[in-house]
Amino acid sequence: MSERYEKIELGKFLSISVVGLMIASMLITGIVDPLDNHSLDSSNTPLELNYEIHQPIRINNESDFEEQAVEEGWNGTGTQNDPYIIEGYEIDGDSEGSCIYIGNTTDYFTIKNCLLINASGNTDQYWKNSGLYLYNITNGRVDNNTLKNNGWRGLEIEGCIDTIVANNTVKENDDSGIYVESSDNSTLKDNTISNHPQLGVLVGGSSSRNKITKNNISLNGNGIQLNSASTYNSIDHNDVSDSSWNGIHLLYESNNNTILSNEISYNGETGIYLEEVANNTLQGNIMKDDSILITSDKRYHWNTHVIETNNTVNGAPVYYWKNKTSGTVPTDAGEVILANCTDVQVEELKVNNGSVGILLGHSDNNTVINNTASGNDWFGIAVFNSTNNSIWGNYNGPGNFYGMYVSESISNDIYDNEASSNEDGIKLIDSKKNNVTNNTLSLNSRYGIILESSTENILEDNMVEDNDDGIRLYSYSNRNRIEDNIVNSNKEGIFLKGFCENNRLSNNSAYGNKYGIYLDMSDSNTVVENNITEWNEYGIYLTYSDDNQIYHNNILLNEVNGFDDGVNWWNDSYPKGGNYWGDYSGYDNYSGPDQDEPGWDGIGDSNYTINGGSNADEYPLMFPTYAEDTYSLNLTADDLSDGWQFISLPIEPHNKSLEDVLKYINGSYDKVMYYDSATDQWETYAVERDDHYNSIGEIDLTMGFWVHMTRDDTLVVGGDEPVSTDITLEPGWNMVGYPSDTDRTASDTLPQEVSKIGVFNASREYNFQYIYDLTKVTMKAGNGYWIYNSADSSVDWNIDY
Repeated sequence: MSERYEKIELGKFLSISVVGLMIASMLITGIVDPLDNHSLDSSNTPLELNYEIHQPIRINNESDFEEQAVEEGWNGTGTQNDPYIIEGYEIDGDSEGSCIYIGNTTDYFTIKNCLLINASGNTDQYWKNSGLYLYNITNGRVDNNTLKNNGWRGLEIEGCIDTIVANNTVKENDDSGIYVESSDNSTLKDNTISNHPQLGVLVGGSSSRNKITKNNISLNGNGIQLNSASTYNSIDHNDVSDSSWNGIHLLYESNNNTILSNEISYNGETGIYLEEVANNTLQGNIMKDDSILITSDKRYHWNTHVIETNNTVNGAPVYYWKNKTSGTVPTDAGEVILANCTDVQVEELKVNNGSVGILLGHSDNNTVINNTASGNDWFGIAVFNSTNNSIWGNYNGPGNFYGMYVSESISNDIYDNEASSNEDGIKLIDSKKNNVTNNTLSLNSRYGIILESSTENILEDNMVEDNDDGIRLYSYSNRNRIEDNIVNSNKEGIFLKGFCENNRLSNNSAYGNKYGIYLDMSDSNTVVENNITEWNEYGIYLTYSDDNQIYHNNILLNEVNGFDDGVNWWNDSYPKGGNYWGDYSGYDNYSGPDQDEPGWDGIGDSNYTINGGSNADEYPLMFPTYAEDTYSLNLTADDLSDGWQFISLPIEPHNKSLEDVLKYINGSYDKVMYYDSATDQWETYAVERDDHYNSIGEIDLTMGFWVHMTRDDTLVVGGDEPVSTDITLEPGWNMVGYPSDTDRTASDTLPQEVSKIGVFNASREYNFQYIYDLTKVTMKAGNGYWIYNSADSSVDWNIDY
């Protein structure tokens, strides 16, 4: 029908016979919109009426309808041209289950100008605590009614065909507004539906070919929801706003629907949410402070939709790219969705104040770089079921729920991003082998980084500060590496909770947190070489956790350095030792596995008791430790060299002082000698000699040196593996080390100016051999060498590790 005819009131139809004939003719030819059959008023505002108080109405078949129509004096005979009319009633359904129930009829009828309130007291079939319940009916119309304050739903339509619901006000019902289940060809038009904690409109139970149009839907849990394989429905020209969750939500194989020209604004989570659905068409939707979210682990739920660029987010187009193999997304995007895409660039965008900024699903090898995503209700950047993407240099925040979110995805690189002032900075769920490195996570109200049910990921070199929790591993997040992160001023610094096992926490710095490192119900993890220092309320705290190894950590200046109510290992074996405790008050006068042998060894003679149970650090360290590589060298006193060993260090020690380098063999040696070819001087050190007579102060990896052993022992040296080392060879003999873990033939590594080499062998009576054929010498880590430079000037020797 034309707009002119839609606005004509019923009285005018009845009073002008010519117009009545015109309308009858138009109905026959199919021109009239079925909504305008026995029309009252197409405005969204119901008429102001004086209602007649009436008892709840129950009609369960056509005989019921005919009998009650006669008894009540309702107009109509139940035919298409003369429907039953129920109108003008105020019905209170308190304790009655529903105000009006009509079921199991094909009669034509209209319910209009009624006030249906307070239905409660019964949720059985035919009652449902709904203001109006229509069951298994055909040809019903609900027009210009108010349905409010009912105990479950305002209007429920179940198993119905060709129902028209127009111009009604449905508000403040305890669950939902209008519920359409297993019903086809219904039309919901020009209704005002508001203030429901669950749903404004729900279409479910495989309902098809329904039309939801020109409704004003606000302040509900979800605005409009289609679920349970509801297909070929149309949602168009609605105003959907201020939902707690989603404006329009399609889920569970609700496919082949059309979402057209709706205004969708200020909904709490998403504007349009496509959850496990396919082949839907989105055109011309105007979204403000909202955008589109797709989720599913099935590819066809991502790449079968039609989503045109005339959908907009805050005035900017939505770019939905599917099945693309290259290209760069235009920089005017309001939102980006990549579905089954490869080698696409998403860069230099500002995607703010929607539901999602940038969304990847089943997309591999793409690059997301230097974008800004802030103020999004759900995700700044989200990655689902995708592999090998690079996400770097992005700024996520403030105001996203998740700055970055990775779900069921493998081997993505997330680095050099900032995620600040969100709910969560970065979340990984059900994901593995991703690298999260060198990101800044700050001022997030829940977590800086959270892993849930995620395995074999690397979290490295991140700055995590001023969040509620810094780094949390949760719910079977196993075999992850958490290393080299700075975690400060959070509630929990690094927190493992809920069956997180076989993770390695190493070389992290945690300070100013309530808990530096906290393990709860998490077993068999390794906590090693971390700095848990200053202003943590608890340094390392374990509860309901067993079989964890905790050693070589620096734990000091915390209110309580350690707590453990389980059964765990707080030290490594001797001589590697345990942890450095800032409040340890013991002495180091003895050495050996039982600390009963003469001479100090850098390990306390008595254990350090851990609060909370029966645990102790059996080998507390006397000095702070560092994250380092270690090298062990067995040295003997009883051999043909009379205890003299010619050795070198293959790694660079952090502390080069002779006493520190040799601390693990303290008490087992008495002299050290070194020839400095630059000064042509022998330098010496004797344990019993006053310091001012000792000329060797430091030992580094370039030096070969003699050490005289008084008993057999193992030298353990900690430090850094070099990439390469330069040693200057002066003319003549040089006493040098070999700083490499790779065995090499001398002729392959030494400069060509070297003409001979001296090799030590402690098992020979004459323990030095001078060899001219350098092809016959294999140089090895830990050995010292005499190298003869036959040139007249110094020569540089470069050794790759």
